[in-house]
Amino acid sequence: MGIISGNSSRLQLGIGDTWGQGDSATIELPFTSESLKYNAMYADDDTLVGGKTKGTREIIGHYVSGDISINAKPDRIGALLALTLGGDTSTVTPGGDTSSGDTAFTHTLTPIAAGAATSLKPCTLIVDRIVNVFGYNSCKITKMSMKAAVKDFVRMTFSVIGYDEDSSASLNTGLTRSSIKTLKFSDGAITMDTSDYADVTAFNLDYDNKLETELFTLSSGDYMAEIEPQERMISGSIDVLYSSATDDTRENKFKAGASGALVLTFTGDDLIDAALYYKMTITIPIAYITEDPSFNVAGKDRLKGSIKFEASEDATHEAITIEVINADSAAYV
Repeated sequence: MGIISGNSSRLQLGIGDTWGQGDSATIELPFTSESLKYNAMYADDDTLVGGKTKGTREIIGHYVSGDISINAKPDRIGALLALTLGGDTSTVTPGGDTSSGDTAFTHTLTPIAAGAATSLKPCTLIVDRIVNVFGYNSCKITKMSMKAAVKDFVRMTFSVIGYDEDSSASLNTGLTRSSIKTLKFSDGAITMDTSDYADVTAFNLDYDNKLETELFTLSSGDYMAEIEPQERMISGSIDVLYSSATDDTRENKFKAGASGALVLTFTGDDLIDAALYYKMTITIPIAYITEDPSFNVAGKDRLKGSIKFEASEDATHEAITIEVINADSAAYV
């Protein structure tokens, strides 16, 4: 029968321009699991024909959906984050190896603005399930979640909705897996209005594009019309030990109804060149605390709490900006 196990699987990504079209893979993803699937929408013909059970059934629509979970390697996460937010500006990061020239680049990722000429880019996900290789064409990322906890890696899950499944797809055999180390929780630093949160035990971030689902029109037929984000929802939580810094957040942010500037930075263990490390920085300039962290006494253990927040925006601040510094020179989208 042969060995059919996930250990031999691969997942690749191709970035597209046209809805409903498959794209060749250009990136090998460091994935840990996937739940991509084909969804068929059936309708029963309810014509009365003297039968004993239901009559004929027909597919009246179909689409694909599912999740991919990856370890956050800083040389591979930029494309997925750009596909999630929609905006990407790539600039040279100065201060690198002066002997060979600067080889590090900063990708500044922000949520795409609404407009008749703007659209989230679709992508194709190609997964090798050993018996067969499947392509999930024209997928858009509807949700992204990032989790980091003590003694663990930074882990990310992307939820997608897409156009169709190709059950005869092909991997790009020229792509290789990343040799860069995964970002770790211990690589991180969190500040609220420049005050360090030293005693953090876990961090979660959720970004929701609220993509339209099951959007069918007369012109799209049995396939979904191109889906786009609605009002974005950005939220998260920081699990912390009780301290003067977190008490200040409770008193002067939550109880006062004021926002704070939240910055999360992960610096990798690998150098891009002789002077610059791989890095990811998440900035939320206007973060409102949505629940009382409380820090209640629960016996003899340390006092702990969870600071839950939501992001907002104004005329001068994006709700969220993610900067990824790596060796990729071109913008992803």
